[in-house]
Amino acid sequence: MAQKEDGLVKGLFSWINNIEKNLQKNAQQVINKVIDERAKQAYQTLKANTPKGETGNLQASLKKEKLSVAVTGKYGYRIYYDGYTNKPTRNFPSGTPYAVIANSLNLGWDIGSRYSTSKKGVRRKLKGTAKSRVRGTFFIGKSIQVLKGWSADAQAQAQKVMIEVIDEK
Repeated sequence: MAQKEDGLVKGLFSWINNIEKNLQKNAQQVINKVIDERAKQAYQTLKANTPKGETGNLQASLKKEKLSVAVTGKYGYRIYYDGYTNKPTRNFPSGTPYAVIANSLNLGWDIGSRYSTSKKGVRRKLKGTAKSRVRGTFFIGKSIQVLKGWSADAQAQAQKVMIEVIDEK
C-alpha cells in the first residue's frame, strides 16, 4: 500500500512540476506579446499625432528600438525622436535635436519677456512688452494613454493560458 501511495505522490509532483514549468514559460510569452502589441500601438499613435510641420522631418525622426534583455535586464521598447535639424543655433551648434523640438511642441513655450534683470540683480517689469505663450498640443501624453491598462490585458490573457495549460495535462 505504501509503494502505491509513493508512486501516486511522485506522479502528482511530476504533474505539478510540468504545469509549473509550462505556466512560467507561457506567462512570460503572454507578457511579452502584450508589451509588443502596446508598444506598436503607442508608436503608431505617436507617429500619427506628431505635428508634420513644413518638412515632415520631426515625424520621420521618430524611432522604435527593442531593448536588449542581455544588456538592460528588461524586456521592452524605446520610442524616441532621433537626429538634428540642419540649422545650427547658439545653443545647438550641430542643429536642434528633434527631441527638443517635440518637447517644445508638446508642452508649449513662452515668447517674449516681461522682466529685465539689472546689474544689481533687481527684476523689473519692462514697459510695452507683452509675454505670450504658444500652447502645447500634448500629443505625447495623448499617445502614451494607449499604454494604460496593459497589465490588465496581460493578466486576462495569462488566465486564459493557465486554463489551457491545466486542461492539457
